[in-house]
Amino acid sequence: MNPDLTTLVHAVNASGASVRRLGDGKFSLVGSVPDDVLAGIRANRDAFIEAYEEERRTRYLRPPPADLLMRGAPPNWRADTRKRVEAYALGQGGDIGRWVLLRGTAYREAYPKWSITEAASAALADLLHWQFSDRHAQPEEVLRGFDEVLR
Repeated sequence: MNPDLTTLVHAVNASGASVRRLGDGKFSLVGSVPDDVLAGIRANRDAFIEAYEEERRTRYLRPPPADLLMRGAPPNWRADTRKRVEAYALGQGGDIGRWVLLRGTAYREAYPKWSITEAASAALADLLHWQFSDRHAQPEEVLRGFDEVLR
């Protein structure tokens, strides 16, 4: 991937924005990005879309970028959902567990009134939503579906 395209893809991901496929070769940028990033996307549209799609396909088994935007509230999960997401995340091994631990710690520092469970849940939600990106609006439900199929 071209280094300039890598920078653009990283900037989109770090800003919390995403690119959605609309069909018929059309795409939409969802969320906001800095003006210089938007100008770079417009100048390299087709190459950027290709680079974004490639990066998106390789998100599984990889932690999100360290500068991913933090959420303002923890997810409101039932205990079984949290357990399922935790098993999914930590089952990936490698750097994922370390990322979740560091991200949970960052949430505790940013939001001292949050419980450890809330901070850890927010970190797990960040990982899950980043890995699933714009493919699934509710990735927690996808994991529940996996559990049902495997039973």
